[in-house]
Amino acid sequence: MAEYLLIESRDPFESNDVSYYCDLARGLVEAGNQVTLFLVQNAVLAARPLARSPALRSLIGSGIKVLADDFALQERGITKLLDGVQIAPIETVVDHMEAFARQAPHPNPVHGKNVAEENHPTTKDQVTALLALAEQSGGKVDWVNCGMCVDERGVGEFVAGRRGSPADFHAFCEASDNVLAIPVK
Repeated sequence: MAEYLLIESRDPFESNDVSYYCDLARGLVEAGNQVTLFLVQNAVLAARPLARSPALRSLIGSGIKVLADDFALQERGITKLLDGVQIAPIETVVDHMEAFARQAPHPNPVHGKNVAEENHPTTKDQVTALLALAEQSGGKVDWVNCGMCVDERGVGEFVAGRRGSPADFHAFCEASDNVLAIPVK
């Protein structure tokens, strides 16, 4: 059994794509996985008791854990939630995430695809490929791992590169022509 954390930021009243996430969550649970749906930003609007959100309501009680970001709720003045929706801080996302280096391709049960058919790239693999391409072509990519993140995950759980601090990150950005930052917290 795999564990999935799905994060939705859009409300179902402005985007029809939200129902895809509900279908994906349901399909993952039906395939025997553990699923948490974390509502952030405007997605918390659907968690109000009087909101007409049948897709979200259908997930409650189906084995899917539904969480609503406490800050998003506070910013929108929402104090009451549907039964079955739990208030949680954004740090919950970090607690649920696997280490960056342990990312793995996954199936898409909603579309009936296995891992090979889905051909899902991971950020870890993309960064590793970018570093290899730069080395082959004579380009330069300087990958800097956050030292605090390395300490939290352990020395074997990150993409190879140098270790840096927030001060190093600032200096690196100032001296670089282009910067791609991939934050996790």
